[in-house]
Amino acid sequence: MNNSTNKYKFNWDSAFVNFIFTLGILILATIICAVIHQQNHNGSTPALMIFILAILVIARMTNGYIWGIGASFIGVVVVNFIFTYPYMKLNFFLEGYPITFITMLVVSIITSTTSTQIKLHQKLKIESEHEEVRANLLRAISHDIRTPLTSIIGSTSVLLNEDCQLSEEHKRQLLQDVQDDGQWLIRVTENILSITRIDGNNQLVKTDELAEELFETAIRKFNKRHPDSVPIEVNLPDQPLIVPMDMILIEQVLLNLMENALIHGTGLSKIVLSLESRDNMAVFSVMDNGACMPDYMFPTLFEGRLKSDKIINKGNKRCMGIGLAVCRTIIDAHDGTITAYNLEDREGVVFSFALPVKEMESNDEN
Repeated sequence: MNNSTNKYKFNWDSAFVNFIFTLGILILATIICAVIHQQNHNGSTPALMIFILAILVIARMTNGYIWGIGASFIGVVVVNFIFTYPYMKLNFFLEGYPITFITMLVVSIITSTTSTQIKLHQKLKIESEHEEVRANLLRAISHDIRTPLTSIIGSTSVLLNEDCQLSEEHKRQLLQDVQDDGQWLIRVTENILSITRIDGNNQLVKTDELAEELFETAIRKFNKRHPDSVPIEVNLPDQPLIVPMDMILIEQVLLNLMENALIHGTGLSKIVLSLESRDNMAVFSVMDNGACMPDYMFPTLFEGRLKSDKIINKGNKRCMGIGLAVCRTIIDAHDGTITAYNLEDREGVVFSFALPVKEMESNDEN
């Protein structure tokens, strides 16, 4: 209900910005024409062309038709009153005046229409991409939830079947499978909850966090989940990096990437976490020294539609499609970028994401 009412709510902030922009461009065009008019002793001023250019800019940069059309009316009056002889008088019966008015009006309408259509097309394209990502996430979620649930039901059915004579070792293995599947469901649920922290407009409440502290908390949780995991190395920059972020969500990204490396990094012996500053961005990297990934996987790696037959699956390991799709959603909401690539020697994979850095204020008061 709220979404439907907000759809038709007038955006006063946008209208105010459009008004200020339109007023500023018209004032600028008037000043330019006045300067040229004062310097030209023969009295000729290209006021009409300057105002047509101003209307073109206004119609292109503002939303809707009203600002371009309104600027056309104002432009015609200003050119007629200030820059057309007799000066400082309105004369609507000048030769060619109707053509001037119609020309400026047509320019503004055509430009406004074209701009509106372009913006609408861009909006529809973005909405279509969001719908596709949402559909891919739903497919990945249904797959990742159905698989462990089926395994849990199967294992418990065998354990509850009194006619089955199972060894203690077999029973223990079935219970271990149930526990592993339950933990997997917990991780899937955490990813789903991470998505719910992002509202429909991908707006987050960010706080300034020390990026180095993120590694400490993520590694602690990772080691608690995987006590027998491979060693984790950490490379940190010399200078501290302050990053505006939702700490819980970015921590979830790191956990997803580390677990992805552990699950699919065949033959890995270590995971390396790195942090560096690059072009006013904090770049977080998760590298493993396992087997490289097939090149065909990279274009759709973060779209949540990886097929299980395209993943290196062994034993009870499952696709990380939803986890990687969640990573991309979270990073996009933080105005960052995320990518993955094989190392040059093709002995490992690097997942890297970059977030905008807050510039440190200098405290040189001495």
